[in-house]
Amino acid sequence: MNIAYVTFEYITENTQGGGLATYLKNISAIMTAHGHEVTIVTLSDHDETVRYDEHTTIERVYVPPLKVLKGKVWLTELKRGRYLNRRLRSMIRAGQQIDVVQYPNTNAVGLFRTKLPTVIRISNDALLWRNSNIEGFDVDKKHECETVLDHMEDRALKKADIIFGPARLIADIISSRTGREISIVESPYIQEEVSGDIHSQYTDLIRDRQYVLTYGQLNRMKGAQVIAEAIYDILDRHRDMYYLIAGPDRGIAVHGVYTTCLEYICSCAGRYADRVVYLGCLKRSDLYPVIRGAQAVILPSRIDNMPNTCIESMYLRKVVIGTRRSGFEQLIDDGVSGILIERDDPRALASAIDSVMEMTDDQTGVMGDRAHERVLEMEPEHIMEQTLEIYERAIYAKGKRAFGRSRR
Repeated sequence: MNIAYVTFEYITENTQGGGLATYLKNISAIMTAHGHEVTIVTLSDHDETVRYDEHTTIERVYVPPLKVLKGKVWLTELKRGRYLNRRLRSMIRAGQQIDVVQYPNTNAVGLFRTKLPTVIRISNDALLWRNSNIEGFDVDKKHECETVLDHMEDRALKKADIIFGPARLIADIISSRTGREISIVESPYIQEEVSGDIHSQYTDLIRDRQYVLTYGQLNRMKGAQVIAEAIYDILDRHRDMYYLIAGPDRGIAVHGVYTTCLEYICSCAGRYADRVVYLGCLKRSDLYPVIRGAQAVILPSRIDNMPNTCIESMYLRKVVIGTRRSGFEQLIDDGVSGILIERDDPRALASAIDSVMEMTDDQTGVMGDRAHERVLEMEPEHIMEQTLEIYERAIYAKGKRAFGRSRR
């Protein structure tokens, strides 16, 4: 099959890469390993067509900067989407064979879709993500489009032949808003084989000490305020334990005052602030040993879309403390393969950490093994088969509609 992935970010470019870029890297590697031809059409700082490997072509698309008025950011996204799809159309006119096109739902990239069979994968939901960084967020509240870009993204979804995504919770929310059926195909997990020790400046601090770990982006959406409100009790109850944090600090607004998440957490920790350790943004070779040494990985998100932080921690057989009604319940069977707590509940977080610290090594080992087994369900071959089925459904749906029009 010949597959085109149209995206605003990819691992080969200078554009900021996140979960979408990681997913595309994994799924394209799986597809090409089985002989499928893949073309990545991505934003870049220059125009170029380059052969990446035997079965992969990178179509780099440069979009000239657009000066827009405040509040008109959607015009920039509109222009980017038009340029990406313009390149796709030029490829088609040049005779390149493409069987199916896949877009992310974010930034309305699929708004200017071609006539080719088209699928959109739910990467995140800007409306939910934006509101989850506001005090008083409730995932069960009906969230209607608020901005032009929100409407553009939903319009792109309605134009797709097939929509799929990895997280049931996000799919249900978007489905209720758009009226479109969304299939579930979880993201493939490919474990990077890395070795190495924790960065030397932390070796003496961590060696032979107990600690829990939060890593990934740090903001209100990811539960920074819950960590802050629980941190004093956690460190007071466990006087020999450290709380480690790794990843980019996106900041947080507290009662109208903006500060870094680390400053807020440390201020709440009071006299125990010296046992809150920020490791910064670590390379994988440094991060994995830290994960392996943790008593538990703490991920108190308000909302998430099958987060890599949870998946890789479970793969590494760690006890993960996640939150209910945020997407973690799809991965974690509470008390079996991890622990689930209520969202925005610092007392529940402190209590869950108490439970982990009271577990024997055998108990945490069994829970870690079950966590590992859950992630194995996301092995590449299985996910590839499900994804190809989505593509075939899109091709069939497009062909069926075309046949109906020709008969009329």
